[in-house]
Amino acid sequence: MQLTITEKKENLLLHRLEIKGKVQFQGVTPANKDTAEELAKHVNGEVVMKRIHTLFSHQDAEFAAYVYETKEARDKTEQITSHLRKKQEEAKKAEEGAKK
Repeated sequence: MQLTITEKKENLLLHRLEIKGKVQFQGVTPANKDTAEELAKHVNGEVVMKRIHTLFSHQDAEFAAYVYETKEARDKTEQITSHLRKKQEEAKKAEEGAKK
């Protein structure tokens, strides 16, 4: 997977960097998680993928992502959906169980 950043816009009010770019890949469109991990290698901060858009039968896609300066800034701005909240609670329980 090859990642190219085409546009960066700093949003000082929300303490984030808004990034648009292109990703080239082989096979299926990469998951948001994989693309976020690849983008994290290029920038510092908490990466939140907003969208990945692929044209039919092409091996490249456009993406939009936000990179927050801190986890607190991300938590203030981003909404947590019910399935993500449930996943976080399960992770906490598993972590507490591992400590005991």
